[in-house]
Amino acid sequence: MLRRAPIVLLSEEAKKAKVLLMDGGMGEELFLRGLPDDRKTWSSQALLNPVHHSLVKQIHKDMILSGSCMITTNNFAVVRATFKEGGDKVVAELTSIAGQLAVEARNETKFKDSVRILGSLPPLNGCYRPDLVLPPEQCHVQYEVILKALLPYVDGIICETLSSTSEMLAAVSAVLAQPEAVELPLLASWSVGRNGKLRSGEDVNGAISKLLSLAGGRIEAIMFNCGLLEDVYEALLSITEETRAALKRHGVVLGAYPNRLTAVPENWTMESTPDAQPLREEVTEMVFVEWCIKYYKAGCTYLGGCCGIYASYIRALRNEFLDLLPSPFKEMKGS
Repeated sequence: MLRRAPIVLLSEEAKKAKVLLMDGGMGEELFLRGLPDDRKTWSSQALLNPVHHSLVKQIHKDMILSGSCMITTNNFAVVRATFKEGGDKVVAELTSIAGQLAVEARNETKFKDSVRILGSLPPLNGCYRPDLVLPPEQCHVQYEVILKALLPYVDGIICETLSSTSEMLAAVSAVLAQPEAVELPLLASWSVGRNGKLRSGEDVNGAISKLLSLAGGRIEAIMFNCGLLEDVYEALLSITEETRAALKRHGVVLGAYPNRLTAVPENWTMESTPDAQPLREEVTEMVFVEWCIKYYKAGCTYLGGCCGIYASYIRALRNEFLDLLPSPFKEMKGS
């Protein structure tokens, strides 16, 4: 079994950089490149059949070559709710494959010593649905399976696309309970709804305060993702000076990686929707970059994209922020 190289830490130069780029969305890029779109298994379809493994690796590599210094493992849809029959055994197997593919992809680029692999802790019972969040004890058990499968391969953990304070605290608590994860950076990202609030309707300041109280010394970044470009911006603008001061005291940076989807209807679930959620065709690479400039001015250090943000979008983002990136990424030119 492939094991990771020594953990890639955030270099001193990267710490001084004004912007670090994450990757874009894996799922929609997989479908764009030919992966059969099964709404029940979504991006995990590429892990089930080895014929698609090279496609996952290629997307990881394209993100890196476009400027991403952080890539996220393709295990977002690998949860017990997706694989009810196989249970934890299948979840662990597919999550391990996702970790292996990310490591192989990074090692096949010249940036293998500069790119961090983030292991994804996703929603366990559906995206955008705070009403479906499992009790904390159930979350802990399921996240433990995912974490143990990820730990041999990753340089950090990202609790992402979570829709409420309770869901985030459950995921972060699971990480804190893993002794093997103590050396790893921890990133936390909420999905936001209308008016810049969490999908649960909670104010972001209260949510951030509770997260810092639980794990302020372990959190590297607090971010907002997989929401409309406008809603992510509203969330950033709603962060008060008091909250920003608390983030600074804890050494926590802000980040944003929105999606390019149209607004999902209330009570939406992916598995009950036969067709893919439409993309916002008016959001071109340059429109995306313009929004990211707004995020940067609102205090974001980490920038990237979620569903529908392809490698070409990350490349455009890199070209805009080239002078603010750490070496060797600031040495990239053009396309």
